Amino acid sequence: MRWWILAIACALAGCDGDDPSDGGTDTDPGLDIGPADCPVNSGWPCTCTNRYSPCSDGTVCAIISDGQGICAAECIPGEPPGSACPDDGFPGHAYCQLAESPSMPPTRCLISCANHESCPSDQQCLNISGTTGVGQCLP
Repeated sequence: MRWWILAIACALAGCDGDDPSDGGTDTDPGLDIGPADCPVNSGWPCTCTNRYSPCSDGTVCAIISDGQGICAAECIPGEPPGSACPDDGFPGHAYCQLAESPSMPPTRCLISCANHESCPSDQQCLNISGTTGVGQCLP
């Protein structure tokens, strides 16, 4: 009886998971989570939760705090820390500014911002340095 109810519910809701028009996917159900402009775990510069596996575009999930992070693109090889990063499609400016530890140079990208509209819709523009007046888009 349970299978029958499930089959009826799926027929009505369209939960086959294979039709790209309904947003479903069998390979990464995490892509159904989060905002349309930047689904969780989809790639640079979206929010991620997969600490030990890459985001769907192959970028690293750099955990910032509380189990959430940023799918962080690599800095452009040969460019110095603080240089521009690959385009992300959002109004903020991407810079090479994320380091694995305070004693290491940055190797990953973050979006610099002046307001929340510069960030993916599930992130905020937070001034973590407190002195620059410029923030970073963070979950």
